[in-house]
Amino acid sequence: MNMKLSQKEHSWPSLVWLGNSPPEAACLLAIKPAVKSSSQMLSIYRSAETNRGLPGTLFPGYVWWFPRLAGFLVGIELAMRIGFGWQGKTAWPAEELPRLEMPLMNEWIHAGIVQPRLAQGRVEWKAKWQPQRVFGTTRSRITSAGKRCSEQISLAGGGKNFNFSYKQENEKQMYSLSVDFYRCFQIQWKNLDPQSPWTIELIQKPKEPIVLKVSLPDSQRIWAASSLWHLAFEEPGTAEKYIIPLFSPFLPSVSLFSQRELLEQEMLSLARLPRSPDQSRWEALVAQLADDQYTRRQAADCALRQQGPAIVPFLRSLDWNRLDAEQRFRIRRILQELEPPEGLDSLTKVAHWLINDPEIWWILLDRPDLQTRQIAAQRLAQLLGESIPFDPEAPPELRQAQRQRLETKLRPAHRTPREKP
Repeated sequence: MNMKLSQKEHSWPSLVWLGNSPPEAACLLAIKPAVKSSSQMLSIYRSAETNRGLPGTLFPGYVWWFPRLAGFLVGIELAMRIGFGWQGKTAWPAEELPRLEMPLMNEWIHAGIVQPRLAQGRVEWKAKWQPQRVFGTTRSRITSAGKRCSEQISLAGGGKNFNFSYKQENEKQMYSLSVDFYRCFQIQWKNLDPQSPWTIELIQKPKEPIVLKVSLPDSQRIWAASSLWHLAFEEPGTAEKYIIPLFSPFLPSVSLFSQRELLEQEMLSLARLPRSPDQSRWEALVAQLADDQYTRRQAADCALRQQGPAIVPFLRSLDWNRLDAEQRFRIRRILQELEPPEGLDSLTKVAHWLINDPEIWWILLDRPDLQTRQIAAQRLAQLLGESIPFDPEAPPELRQAQRQRLETKLRPAHRTPREKP
């Protein structure tokens, strides 16, 4: 038996164990530089054959302890090599998650029974009104990969007050989705293979950060973000690896997250534009939509409509939390009249929404490009109405410390990412 171990391209010594059948030869443990070729290995073997008496001369009694020492050391090297390879492959889920098929879910969506949509980075759900009725169905099918899979789906209520659930399970995976009466939305995806188990969870509650969890038996990573767009900007790799596979089987619009770079460039271009000379007048008209007199509200509504599509980006950039019910109602109606059909201008809509979000610009302060950091710092100062303690040209360590101090001001409710043992 010949067992040859060598580590190519490394400067540290390699362990070479040569075993031979004659008892007097036993085995030879040689610590030599990395073997570069088979001819060098052969020369080592011949050297061992011609020096069979050497171990016994130098190390009396080698016959019982020397082979064991050799086997022990070789075992350590093998374990280290195998261990390093195993850790890299099983530390987290595979590079590409398996593609899911949800025919039963998509049948309900196409029939209009349930209607999911992506709005400002959060998933919203609507359902047909079914007063005092609970209905659902279960189906077993064979997937395109030849695996048997079961699907369960049910709905209670409708409109804005409903309880919806979906579950898909096969011998290797389980995927479940639920929306409750309180508008809490949750997805859980489990790999049931005992050799490489993992769980991905996404939780979205009203007026709370979206939470993404990726769990292994011995560790867990957690991200929290104001919206899925915020997560995509701060952790683009995480969004593409987990968020898109979670939603793409029934919500194709999540593919927009893969175009984050285009969206970022559009936002930077918008931030470079000077303030519109009409913006002050537009702001006054929006404020007039909340006037006590109906005639003044109606006049402001007509004046805004007369601006045409040019005013759409401005209306999209408004902070709706600062508008009352009348203003929001009228602006929605104006946007429905002036905007292009749904889906044709989605990236532009998101860009005009995020350009007035301070947290997004705080995230962009961490970009490697100096010009991006400069624009982000300038825009963030404009939104906050004051100068910020951040130097775009400072060393990375100092910039990171400055960002951390700003984080407590811009988003005290959550930080991302976190890792638990």
